[in-house]
Amino acid sequence: MFRCKQFVVQQAHCAMKVGTDSMLLGSWCEPESATQILDIGCGTGLLSLMMAQKSDDNCQITALELDEPAAQQALENVAASPWPDKIQVIHADFTSWQRTTKQRFSLIISNPPWFEFTPSAAHNADNQQRDKARTAARQQQSLPLASLFTGVANLLTDSGRFYFVLPSGAEKTVMGLIKEQCMQLVAIVNVKATPEKAPYCQLWCLKKNSDAGSGTDYLMDKPVAELIVRDNEGVYSDAFKTLCQPFYLNF
Repeated sequence: MFRCKQFVVQQAHCAMKVGTDSMLLGSWCEPESATQILDIGCGTGLLSLMMAQKSDDNCQITALELDEPAAQQALENVAASPWPDKIQVIHADFTSWQRTTKQRFSLIISNPPWFEFTPSAAHNADNQQRDKARTAARQQQSLPLASLFTGVANLLTDSGRFYFVLPSGAEKTVMGLIKEQCMQLVAIVNVKATPEKAPYCQLWCLKKNSDAGSGTDYLMDKPVAELIVRDNEGVYSDAFKTLCQPFYLNF
């Protein structure tokens, strides 16, 4: 169980438990006046619940999850939250679902599988004792980044935003997909565990490129921000506490 200030996340039946990366993404994401939000790969439902807390009362959230036990867990978490009528949990494969839905979304958020799938990575000695569902959730076999970006580009409204988190090593791939899908970089944050360590993940915000084909730089020349989670003594930084204050019980 993971307790936030306004809701509780049960996670016994989910392969991927609540982590700092999702808490950072949900805290950083600004739904503003979004009326339709899509959470791709919702897992426990954490990001959907965070968006429900932060968004306007009239906002509707669609939480999509491929793994059936996780989808059921998300359903239970939503039902027990203050916003049971605001979030719809759907057990479905995103790649197939996005081809048939007529919905369009003003905000899409995702903590997608981080690692490229390889049979050796899925079955090596370090992973043999792990839950198979956790391995599937971490690797891009069911949702490659290219498929994710293609679907998001199809479902996003012209003024919509796409928020996601990936490991720092994925930057080159992401930049290529941004250009390929005619999107623009709005903001990016390098996240460090401590001041001396290299960034281990990046928070991204993209939008559709309304000037595609006009020569406008798809990167928009945006500076890269930095967020440090803990100081050298292991204490949460002021920046981290300020960002996540609406959710963490002790902040």
